[in-house]
Amino acid sequence: MIILKRIFVFLIIVWLGISIYLSYTHYTDSSVFCGSWVENSWEQVFKIWKEKISSCDKVLNSEYSKMFWIPISVFWIIFYLWILWTYILFQLKNIKYKKEILLLFTFIWACFSIYFSYLQYFVIHWFCYYCLTSAFITYVLFWISLYFYKKWWK
Repeated sequence: MIILKRIFVFLIIVWLGISIYLSYTHYTDSSVFCGSWVENSWEQVFKIWKEKISSCDKVLNSEYSKMFWIPISVFWIIFYLWILWTYILFQLKNIKYKKEILLLFTFIWACFSIYFSYLQYFVIHWFCYYCLTSAFITYVLFWISLYFYKKWWK
């Protein structure tokens, strides 16, 4: 159980840092360091390399990269800070519905991650490594929260 707790916190902190990096690149209008994941066409890879545009830039600069004029990466920061704060608070205090609250937060963001992954695949037709990895991390956090819900730490 201790290992799961450490993994949970480690994943939150690492992806909090990545979210801050993505928000920074958005507000400084700079390119994101990202590999090019395209449809197995070397011509596309060379074109992207020549133009210095990554698949992440395509996704992060698309019309779907913001909600209410706020970049999704800022929502990631809020989400990861909220989950980390909730986790720490629950470790320090005995709150009645702590397992349900943590599970609910991670479930809601996992649903958002499914939607964002859908947009990348079916609408934008480009993939961002950061976005897909964040979605995966969110699913892992959800499954760990589900495990905590079933066998809450003591």
